[in-house]
Amino acid sequence: MRHCRVFPAVTAVFVTGLIASNIIAVKLAAFGPLFLPGAALGQLILTQWLFKSAYEAVATPLTYAVVNYLKRAEDEYYFDRATSFNPLLLT
Repeated sequence: MRHCRVFPAVTAVFVTGLIASNIIAVKLAAFGPLFLPGAALGQLILTQWLFKSAYEAVATPLTYAVVNYLKRAEDEYYFDRATSFNPLLLT
């Protein structure tokens, strides 16, 4: 199985991107109709990040299990190894 390292990579990208999006979203919300002091703002960002990251860590393996079940049930699996998906190639 060539894609055995997909789960850690997907989780790492999600967790990293999530902290940035949480900071932006919570700061925008805090300076709108809801004003939060700095400590509460930091706590809100951290708590939201932890809950979303924990959900992703639980949901991703379940998603892989469902997808793998469906692939076995359909008895078809297409894994394109010969195609280059590099958008920068000119040929």
